[in-house]
Amino acid sequence: MSDASLIPEKPEVYSGYYGEFTISKSDRQEVFLYRLGLAIAAVTFSLGTILTLTVGNQDWVQELISVFFVGFCAGLGLSLAKIHIYLIPLHRLLQGFWLVGCGAAIAFSLIFPEPLLVTVCNRPQTIWGIGFLFAALTGIFFKEGFCFRRLETMLLTPLV
Repeated sequence: MSDASLIPEKPEVYSGYYGEFTISKSDRQEVFLYRLGLAIAAVTFSLGTILTLTVGNQDWVQELISVFFVGFCAGLGLSLAKIHIYLIPLHRLLQGFWLVGCGAAIAFSLIFPEPLLVTVCNRPQTIWGIGFLFAALTGIFFKEGFCFRRLETMLLTPLV
């Protein structure tokens, strides 16, 4: 074994919009989990939307959409746990929005006997609780827009 192998490798320094930075193995794992969470949220929300628009008003569809909604909440929660937002109050605010939205969804599921989709359709005021999930999602778009200065993230923010 050579002496060179005992010397720790110096991390590569990158130059970004806000200054220089390095990327650790832990950073890479967290970014992977952040993106995985977003992918889970996107796929489950898309599947629920497709089922709603194509199959429609059948009991099994409404129940399956509730399962997809749980997947959406879990994926979004994973992303909000692993996202790199260095402004801690903003990070906690988005996590709080997620918590309020999930809590509202759980409460409505316990209070009303029908599937959550039917509850939300029949009682539009429930959006005042569940809507916090989408406020958290919009916060992620804002974060991506500011961090990476990408046109698509800046366009997605008002759309969401």
